[in-house]
This record gives sequence, structure tokens and C-alpha cells, in this order.
Amino acid sequence: MDQQIGVYEPFSNSSDSYQDYDLSPTSPLVEFTDLTAPYNEDRRRRRPHATKDKQTISSMHMRRRAQNRASQRAFRERKEKHAQDLQRQLDELEAKHQELLTSYRQLDTTNTSLTTELDDLRRKITTLQSSRSDSMDHMMSSEPFDPYDFDQSVESAAARLRDCS
Repeated sequence: MDQQIGVYEPFSNSSDSYQDYDLSPTSPLVEFTDLTAPYNEDRRRRRPHATKDKQTISSMHMRRRAQNRASQRAFRERKEKHAQDLQRQLDELEAKHQELLTSYRQLDTTNTSLTTELDDLRRKITTLQSSRSDSMDHMMSSEPFDPYDFDQSVESAAARLRDCS
């Protein structure tokens, strides 16, 4: 294999070492091109020239500063308006919460009283039903009615009425 100094061969024999190659900065192995040079030249051309009127530059800066101040002021005003809107919403929601809380407490109190009244009425119904069945049992267990014995039927009816009251 012919070996030339200064030429890079990626698949050379393993006996070759990097010391066999000339890696000095003067060797023309790789040529680098500065690709940013045209860009820098364009930027230099776009920069304002020193001969340009300083008043024009100054007025541009003043206009830019005035515009920045105006946009900052507008931003602060929007921010303040937004904070006020949020505070107003918070106040409305707190008022609504208080209304709902009051309504809930009233409804809870009403519910409790109605539940108590319902329980009392159920107890009364149960008591009346049991006393009615007791009186019916008592009426049924008394002497049988004899339509021909008037005195006995009047006495037994009066006794039954006394027992029920």
C-alpha cells in the first residue's frame, strides 16, 4: 500500500499510527471557510453610520422610549383592571356563599322541626291504632248482642262507651 503523508485514510492498516501523518497546521488536509463573514458584512452595512445626524437617532430613541412607557402604562392599567374584576368576582361569590349558607341553615332548621313533627304524628297514629284495636277487642269480647233483650243491650252499650272514653 502506498502511503502518502498528509492524506487521511480511514481504513488503513492497524500498524499505522497517527504519528505517521503530518498533522501540522500548515498541512492542507482540511480547509475551513468562514461562513459568517458575509453576514457580518451585511450587519455592518445596516448599522447607522457615524455621519448620520445625531438628532435623528436621538428622536428615534425618544419615540421608542415613549412607546415603551405607553405600553407599560397600558399593561399596568390592564393588570389593575383585571385585579379589580377578580376582586369584584370574589366579593360577589362571597355574598352568594353567605346567602346559600343562610338558606341552608333555615332549611335545615325547617327540616329538623318537620322531622320531629312527623315522628310525633307517627307515634300518635300508632297509639290510636293500638287503642282502637284494644277497644274493638273489648267490644267483641263482651256479651253477644241480643236484639230481644233491650235492657241488657242498653247497659252493655253504655259500659262500652264508658270504657272507650
